[in-house]
Amino acid sequence: MMNRRHFLEIAAAAATLPRLSAQSEFPWGGPVLDVHLHPRRAPDTCFAHIEGSGVTKAVLLTNIKDQDKAKGEIAAHPDRFVWFAATDPSQPGGVEQVRKALEGGAIGIGEVKTHLTADSKDMHRLYDLAAEMNVPITIHFQEVIHFPGEGNFNEGYRSFDKILKAHRKTTFIGHADFFWANISADVPMDNGYPDTKVKPGGLTDKWLSDYPNLYGDMSANSG
Repeated sequence: MMNRRHFLEIAAAAATLPRLSAQSEFPWGGPVLDVHLHPRRAPDTCFAHIEGSGVTKAVLLTNIKDQDKAKGEIAAHPDRFVWFAATDPSQPGGVEQVRKALEGGAIGIGEVKTHLTADSKDMHRLYDLAAEMNVPITIHFQEVIHFPGEGNFNEGYRSFDKILKAHRKTTFIGHADFFWANISADVPMDNGYPDTKVKPGGLTDKWLSDYPNLYGDMSANSG
């Protein structure tokens, strides 16, 4: 099992790998690991982004169909990028495609952003795969619709503790507005990014303390 200490040790090691010679100093006072960067259309634009923002190393959250983009970025800058792989597990061969990506160099699963419920049988298959392959899985939790026709993603967060208990060997990374809004016990359902004061007793706050297999993605804007 990848416990919290082991996961943090890996993250710290990734962030402290040597930088290019042109970057002898850390703009932020120390190494920065970005765990939420999506491959971009043009080659080398991910590298330009992390250079400009002072990021030491980044995790490319990659849909299976874009894996060649991620591999291209890694081939050009192997000390600056690693990649996660994801696809809709309900689609034919979806879970098998993720397994193949993990066997081919991906070091995690994500970002998983589907209209499935978090407790669906297909999502459980991904949780099991993450445990089997000893890799983390990043999940997008969104239950407030931002614009018409968007829909929600991985609904059922309020009972996610049942999944944390059932999959103790799986390392989960929570992401998106509903995950972070739930640091408060008072979560409005008409605003994905509430700006009111945090009311103590939120589910995310509690679960990050209670479950060593749960982490939070603080690299995205929602974090």
